Amino acid sequence: RRPPRSTQSRSSAASDVYKRQLPLVNTSWISPLCWFPQSRITLYGVEESYLEATYQDFYTPSAYDNTAGDYPLLSSGKQNGIAGLYSQKGLVSFNSDYDFYNVTSNSDDFGRPRDLIDEEIKMVLPSGIATVGSLAVGVPALLEMPQKRYRVRIRHMADKVPGFSC
Repeated sequence: RRPPRSTQSRSSAASDVYKRQLPLVNTSWISPLCWFPQSRITLYGVEESYLEATYQDFYTPSAYDNTAGDYPLLSSGKQNGIAGLYSQKGLVSFNSDYDFYNVTSNSDDFGRPRDLIDEEIKMVLPSGIATVGSLAVGVPALLEMPQKRYRVRIRHMADKVPGFSC
């Protein structure tokens, strides 16, 4: 038998498999720990070398989480805020079997035992969300997705990041 004419290339087929493995998240909300106000956000993954491969004149950083350690300098002389996403320094972990305040990772009911290890999700956010969402760099926040809630560590805020609308 002959293969069908519309056979996918290996890279295209691998890409389709990768896309099917990613969870579909229709809505995501970020808020301070008190859950108010909530701001709807869109999540994107960013590679550590992203800013090194972009036009850095359009990168305008505004705040950094100093607990993440030193941020390397880009060729433009600006600090690479994306590097904070790849640092484990300054993260908080709760070593309890119960989440009485319902704010740690993967908890869904008051006082229910957690099944997974508690871990903060590191994020870079647009500076405008600081005013609208009452959020700040280094201050814990909540990321709410369908049926899941995660603690967030805001590592960096920027007025402009190439390729993203802030």
